[in-house]
Amino acid sequence: KEMESSPENTKRVPLISHSRSFSASSNPLDDPSPPTDDLNSEIAYINVGGQIFTTTKDTFLKGPENMLSKLFSGTYTVRRDANGHPFIDRDGTHFRLILNYLRSRTFIPPPELHDLQEIQIEADYYGIRELSKHIEKLISSTTKVQYCKILCNGDWIGQLNYLTEKGWEIYKFMTETESIYRELDDYGKSLKHGIGWYDVQTQCILLKKAL
Repeated sequence: KEMESSPENTKRVPLISHSRSFSASSNPLDDPSPPTDDLNSEIAYINVGGQIFTTTKDTFLKGPENMLSKLFSGTYTVRRDANGHPFIDRDGTHFRLILNYLRSRTFIPPPELHDLQEIQIEADYYGIRELSKHIEKLISSTTKVQYCKILCNGDWIGQLNYLTEKGWEIYKFMTETESIYRELDDYGKSLKHGIGWYDVQTQCILLKKAL
C-alpha cells in the first residue's frame, strides 16, 4: 500500500547557503571595481571662497605651470578647510570657468564685459598667463579704447590726478625720443660744435579709457 504524502512524512532537506569567497589568488577580472585607494588618490578637491570644486589632479598638473599646478604638485602650500581641502580665499563665482579652461584648454567668454574683466583678474591671480592673454585680446576686439599721453614735465602730476579722476587708467610708462634742430644752447649761447640736430628723450605716461 502506498503511503500517502503528508507534512509529517515529507523529508526535510536542510537549506544550504552558497556564498562566494575570494582569496588573494582570485582572478581580478571577477571583480569589476577598481582599487578604491588608487581611484581616490587621483581625485582633487579645492575650496574656493566656500565653494567646493571636484576634478582630477591631472587637470591641475597638465599644461604650463601656474599656482594651482604648484599647489597639487606639492611645491606650494595654502591653508586647508575643516575637511582638509586646500582653501583659496577668492570669490568662487568665476572659478568654474577657470576650471573648465584647465580641463579642455578652451574658453567660452561670458556676454558681459565686466564678467570678462573679472575672469582676467582671476586668471592673473592663479598665474594662468595664456588665458589672461586670450581674454586681453577678446576685450581689445570688443571694446573701443582711446589713449592719452602725458609728458613728465611741468605739472604732470596734477594732469595725471585730474585724468584718473575722470576714469582714465595708466596703461604703460614709455620714453619718447625726439630729434630737434638747435642753434643755441640752453643759455642762449652758440653751440660749440655748430648748428645741428640733437636727440631729446622725454618720459611719458600713456593712459587709456574705454569709450
